[in-house]
Amino acid sequence: MAQEKIALNSFIAGFRLAWGIAMELGADGSYSYEREQEEVNRRKT
Repeated sequence: MAQEKIALNSFIAGFRLAWGIAMELGADGSYSYEREQEEVNRRKT
């Protein structure tokens, strides 16, 4: 039972962290996944 509670709390903490990061990236509207991928591809070549 304790292991399940720890696992759930860990998941919730990770989800909240990911949500916060997503909100920060989208707050000013300057982040674009497509632009990031274009940059990554450009660096590879």
